[in-house]
Amino acid sequence: MRIDFKISGFGDAWMRFIALAIMTEIDPSTRHVVYPSKPLVSLAKQTFEPWFDVAESGPADVTMLHYGLRRLLPGLLNGEAYYSPFYWLLRHRRPRTTIKDRLNDVAFQAASLVTRLSLPTEKYTFKYQGFMEIQGLKPFRRVTLAQFEAAAPAVLEKLRVRVQSLFPGQGSGSSVLVFPSGSAHQIMPPDFAAEYFRDARFAFHRKDLFASEYLNLGLNVVYFESPEDIFSLISGAGTVYSTDSFPAHLAQLWRDECYMLMSQQKAEMVVVPGFPDGQILHSLAPCHPCRSRARLDKESKCDAGRMYCHTWNDPVYVGRLVSLAAQNDLAR
Repeated sequence: MRIDFKISGFGDAWMRFIALAIMTEIDPSTRHVVYPSKPLVSLAKQTFEPWFDVAESGPADVTMLHYGLRRLLPGLLNGEAYYSPFYWLLRHRRPRTTIKDRLNDVAFQAASLVTRLSLPTEKYTFKYQGFMEIQGLKPFRRVTLAQFEAAAPAVLEKLRVRVQSLFPGQGSGSSVLVFPSGSAHQIMPPDFAAEYFRDARFAFHRKDLFASEYLNLGLNVVYFESPEDIFSLISGAGTVYSTDSFPAHLAQLWRDECYMLMSQQKAEMVVVPGFPDGQILHSLAPCHPCRSRARLDKESKCDAGRMYCHTWNDPVYVGRLVSLAAQNDLAR
C-alpha cells in the first residue's frame, strides 16, 4: 500500500513509522510505501528502510487526513481514497456528546459505506496511536493489539541498533540533556528546570521563543532544527529526559537512559509498547489527558487556563522525578 500522510504532526508521523515497522515484522509479505512531510523523509528513509520505503511524493492508494467530512466530500465523490484516523480520537475527547456529534457520527459512518473513506477501529481509539492509525488501514485490519505488542520489543531492539549505528555516541557519558518544550503546554516551567536540572543542557527548536525564558535564568540552552539534529544531541548525552513532544518519539528508539516525562498525554497512547514502564513518569494532572491546544506564543494558556501543565506542581510527580534523577546520578 502507498500511504500519503504529509499533513501530519511530526510526532504522529513517527508513531506511524514505528507501527508500520512492527506491522511489517508481523506480515512481511508486502512492501509498503509512505509519503511523509519533507523534513522527515531523509531520516525516516535511513531508519525504517528495512521494513518499508519512504519517498517525498508519488501515487497514493490512500491519503490520511484529519479534516471534517465537508472538506473530504468533494474528493470522495470524485473517487479519491481517504482515511480519517483522528475522527474517533477527537470525537471521544469532547467533554460531552451533542446532537451535532451524533449527526457527524452517522455522516462519517455512512460515507465510509458508500465512498472510499476508511475509519479506524473504534475500540483502539485510546491505545498506542501509531497502532490505532495504521491498523485501521485495510492491509492491517486483521492484526490484533496482542500481536502488535508481542512483536514490538524485537522491532524496538532492531531500531535501537540501527539508530545507534547511524548516530554513534560521542558524549562523555555523564551529561544530562532535557527536551523541555513542545508545540502545546507540556513545557517544563523554567523555574522547575533551574531547580532540578541546573547543570543540564536544554534543547529547543531554533524557532521556539520560549528558550529565552531559560536563557534568562542562566541555563545552558542548545538548539536543533532537523530531526537528525535531535538524534545527534541524544547520541552525545549520558541521560536524556523529554516531555511528551516530538523528541520523545525519537528517544523511545534510542537506549536505556532515555526517560519520558508525561504531562498532557496518556503514556499508553504515545509510548510504543515494549518501552520500559520504569522509564516513564506518568502525568498526575487532574485534567489529564488534555486536548493539547497549540501554544501560539509565550502567553498562551491551555484549556484549564494554565501556561504550564498542572502536573509540574504535583508533589508526588515532583518527588518521583527527583528520585529518578537521583538514581541516574548514582548509576553514573
